[in-house]
Formats: sequence, structure tokens, C-alpha cells
Amino acid sequence: MVAFAMFICAPVSASQSAMQETKVRLQSDLQKHIYRSLVDGAYHTLDSETGEVRELFPSASHPMILRMGKYYVMCADFRDVNGNDVDVDFYMIKRNKGYQVFRAEIDNHELLDSLIKTGKAEIFQ
Repeated sequence: MVAFAMFICAPVSASQSAMQETKVRLQSDLQKHIYRSLVDGAYHTLDSETGEVRELFPSASHPMILRMGKYYVMCADFRDVNGNDVDVDFYMIKRNKGYQVFRAEIDNHELLDSLIKTGKAEIFQ
């Protein structure tokens, strides 16, 4: 019990605090991006293979954040109009005091898997 209390009361280093602030800000700014992009509750995207506009509905965000140098990647789950799960990977960059999405990969997790395999993306810890 004493060890647990010491762990709880242990001071947080400045770098840990800054990293936690970055994670919170990234999550917040991604949620703002998604919310601002919704039209009638749907995130609209163009399917490059079919030329059809798809309506996707947010269902869950993933807590894991990946880092690619000065860039970050965050994933979220959406559902299409038929209720099928669709993964969306959001690529973000620092802008002023926050973060901005500069690319969204819809149902193309292979790109992120490739970046992880080649060591270009890693878990932000």
C-alpha cells in the first residue's frame, strides 16, 4: 500500500507533463476536426475507386497515438450507412498552439501499417 501511495504521489517530470499535454491536445483537436466536418451527422468522403460520396458516422476514437517525426497519426472508427465499420486514420501536424488534420485515410490502414513496418511511424509514449 505504501508503494502504491508513493507511486501516486511521485512527481511528474516536465517531459512527461508536456507529453501528456500533447496527447490531450491531439485528442481534443481531432474531435473538433471531426465535429466541424460533420454535415447532418455524417463525415462525407469521396470513394476514389467508385467515385461515390460516402457518408460515415463517428463511432469511437482510439487512444493510441503514433508519431512520425513532427507529425502524428490518430485512428477513429466510423460506420457507413449500412452499419459497416470503417477505419479512418487522421494525419496531423502542429499549427500554432494546436494540431490540424492534413490528411485522412479512409479504410486504408495498409498505409499506416507500412509506415510502422518501415519504422517511419511509432507509438507516441
